[in-house]
Amino acid sequence: MNEMGFYIKKLMVTGKNVENAIVTFETGLNIISGPSDTGKSYIFECVNYMLGAKDVPKKIDESKGYSSILMEIVLYSGKSYTLKREFGKNTIEVYDSPTLSIKNNIPEILNYKHDKQKTDNLSAFLLQKSGFIHPTSVLKKKNGELRTLSFRDLPIFITINESKIIKDKSPILSGQFVSVTVEKSVFKLIVSGIDDKKNDDIIENDNGSKAKLEGQKELLDRLIHEEEKYLFNFPSADIFLEIDMEDKFKELQVELRSINNEIKEQTFIKRNLWSEIEEKKSKYIAVSELIKRFHLLEEQYNSDLKRLIFVKEGDHYFSQLNFSVCPYCNQKVDGSHETECIGEENEVNITESIEAEINKINIQLKDLESTILETELEHSELLIDIERQQEEYEIINDSIVNTLEPRETNIRDIIDNYISQRDMLADYNSTNERITDLINEKEIVLEKLRKQPEKKNINTNENEGLILSAYNEFCKYMSNILKRWKFSKEPTVIFDEGKFYVNNKLSNDYGKGYRAIIYSAFAISLMEYCKDNNFPHPGFVVLDSPLTTYQGKKEKEDDEVENDIQAAFFKDLSSRGHKMQIIILENKEPNDKVKDKINYIEFTKDKSFGRYGFFGITE
Repeated sequence: MNEMGFYIKKLMVTGKNVENAIVTFETGLNIISGPSDTGKSYIFECVNYMLGAKDVPKKIDESKGYSSILMEIVLYSGKSYTLKREFGKNTIEVYDSPTLSIKNNIPEILNYKHDKQKTDNLSAFLLQKSGFIHPTSVLKKKNGELRTLSFRDLPIFITINESKIIKDKSPILSGQFVSVTVEKSVFKLIVSGIDDKKNDDIIENDNGSKAKLEGQKELLDRLIHEEEKYLFNFPSADIFLEIDMEDKFKELQVELRSINNEIKEQTFIKRNLWSEIEEKKSKYIAVSELIKRFHLLEEQYNSDLKRLIFVKEGDHYFSQLNFSVCPYCNQKVDGSHETECIGEENEVNITESIEAEINKINIQLKDLESTILETELEHSELLIDIERQQEEYEIINDSIVNTLEPRETNIRDIIDNYISQRDMLADYNSTNERITDLINEKEIVLEKLRKQPEKKNINTNENEGLILSAYNEFCKYMSNILKRWKFSKEPTVIFDEGKFYVNNKLSNDYGKGYRAIIYSAFAISLMEYCKDNNFPHPGFVVLDSPLTTYQGKKEKEDDEVENDIQAAFFKDLSSRGHKMQIIILENKEPNDKVKDKINYIEFTKDKSFGRYGFFGITE
């Protein structure tokens, strides 16, 4: 692997009377994660500004008082440099030393604007450190007009912000119509190493050259082989012929609806039964309490009867006493005392009152006994009703849980299986159609080759062949990384006329979450490709929010989560070599195993825990 390029070692924002905001990076994978508004996007803007961007990082409350940025870079050959740029200035100071030693060095002053003739500018400096020869020519217009390569042509490949990463354009295009030709030319230069100045006799629209046709034939042969290989893994086509899928599918749907309706009805009955049972249980408790109170009242009545009978019978014993003291007047009782003390009329009234009270209590007691009997009967009937309804409830619940729901689950499984087979059949037919189309297209190319006259410019044809071969080789790199990320079982990538097709689908047509994954794979694959093939490349990639918009599988079990793109993405990038650098700014975070292997920085946005953000906490 080559030693061209560099990595970012340190980023520091400074100012007067403020604490330096510093973040340190390493080779390999670096992840800065944390909630929104912790400075992740500000870090990205600072890096972009130090690489020659015109726009100053957006002003935020936390950046007040800061006036300049320092960025330490280290060449993969070992040499360190420090770049310093003040906000709003068009010049950059370059120190031939690490950040800690710049006070002892005199800087070289570079202009931030690219100059095709001079080297005293940031673009020429960074291009040279990335392995490019300055000046290098790229095609500006289709008529053959050239211009020199600028380092600002490269951010589309190395620093991808959160809006660019989900754009619905090809990864090599910015979306500006006037820049399409030059952006295609820059990508061609990076993957093939062919300078347009050495090849300025190539006409961009010459689609009929023999070398290009040979390249198209080679690409078609590879695509046909891949499609046939994919078709080979299908079950026998006879399986599909035995299944009348649509009719069976409709029957299953009717049966499923019937079971669902029955489950709803039984559930409704069960819910009503439950309500009735709970209502009767409440009433049962109230009646039980009422019976207890009735028995207490019965005891009280019996107690009153005993007391009155005792008083009545006590009169008999009281009259037989020879000596006693009157309870009314406290005088000695003799034969005539009773009449003298309470009078004859009062004596009769007391006796009658006792008799009347006894009769009254007996009547009340009889009524109470009747009421107790009726209440206890109601109590028993409630208990019988509760037990009967509970038994009915259990029968219905058992029917739902052990009969209807298993039947529903079974039918759903069968339906899912039929859907899977239907999709498989559609995929099988679609694959056969693609193979037929590719073979037809190959025949057209072969016919053109048979009619192709010999070209006088042999060098031009050779270059075109080399470029097509380079495109195809890069696509293999991108396919491999998407496979490692579990994008699909056997992902295929095709590059044609500035557009990328992933699994025969235009990359623009994917949802934004998958577009971010594809763009990330493109940028990292390009860096790996250049390193492996000894082509110039800055040597680092910065991705802002590559996973934020991606919605992975619902987490159920650890082994299932491992199959998701997000987990595979972090796991694969954590094993990248140390001759390249990947910096990811992301809301999502990897698992602990990945964190232990990489340079992981977490912004917590919590004043009491960890690092709050890029800047310190301001009161």
